[in-house]
Amino acid sequence: MDAKRAVVALERAHAELQRKEFTPPTQETRAVPKKRLVIKRNVEDIDYTEERAGALTMPSGREPLLPQSLRSGTTLKPYQLMGIAWLQNLWESSPDECRGTVLADDMGLGKTLQLLTFMASCFEADGDLSPALVVAPVALLENWRNELERFFESGSMPLLLLYGDALRSLRVGKHELDERGQAPWSERWRSWTAWAR
Repeated sequence: MDAKRAVVALERAHAELQRKEFTPPTQETRAVPKKRLVIKRNVEDIDYTEERAGALTMPSGREPLLPQSLRSGTTLKPYQLMGIAWLQNLWESSPDECRGTVLADDMGLGKTLQLLTFMASCFEADGDLSPALVVAPVALLENWRNELERFFESGSMPLLLLYGDALRSLRVGKHELDERGQAPWSERWRSWTAWAR
């Protein structure tokens, strides 16, 4: 788009030069440069991380608050308990000190169970929380469902699994949004989330 405008402006200026009618634009008529996002490197410097590190450090001996919906007989490994306690600590520091985190370790060590346990504890502590959104590769969605059914009491965290045709059916065009940007199915979604509580 910018290239087309530049070519048209050059052609117009060339034609004016040929007719000896060209007048260079004054400072006032030149286009104002567009504002652009400037991304600065933060690889070498750890300015903000260092400042918040103290606030985000988990207190020694912190135990996780396990949800009542966790099935009896479920035994969590010590590193899983530490992961849950760490997530709960960061949750308590949000949004002022912590705006997100990553729970990462090798495959098969129970990250899904830790996250589900953390989410269940949050929902039990605050019944007014909005639903949680988990975005995962389609290949892992069934794993999330299986972990939920295996380790938590039935119905404790209702699940709405959306991908493929189910997700496609909820898409709406911009022309279908109301003046607040709400989709026509937003009322249906709110009623579902109320039921999910």
